[in-house]
Amino acid sequence: MKKTSIRGQKAVIPLVVLICTCFALQSCRQTEDVQESISPVTETELPNEAAPGETVSFVIRHYAYNGCGRYSRTETVEDGSSITVTLFAKYDQGNGLACPQALKRLETIYTFTPQRRGIHIFKFQQQDNVLSDTLIVK
Repeated sequence: MKKTSIRGQKAVIPLVVLICTCFALQSCRQTEDVQESISPVTETELPNEAAPGETVSFVIRHYAYNGCGRYSRTETVEDGSSITVTLFAKYDQGNGLACPQALKRLETIYTFTPQRRGIHIFKFQQQDNVLSDTLIVK
């Protein structure tokens, strides 16, 4: 009959606890490994016309650079009748995620409420240039 050393078993337990703790701490680091970049716009469904004070909601199609990308935020800069819209995507880089290396199509609803009549020119940020579209406020 084989003798089992209790001392050897006691030494293994702290090692197992240490390994489990390391895995648990690694899985909680989600916010540390998130990167953000511009999400290029490919198409919009901006209507042609609106009235002053009327809220206009429309779809903006854009993409993330890999399968782990998701919508992060929108940045809007108004300069008179020119409205520049930049969308951002964020990417989870850690936690052992295997991200498909393919563009991921995203859709975001954008709302705008024009305050004055006239032609409003929207400029949506693309990769190296802008996609322009026009809203006429009557």
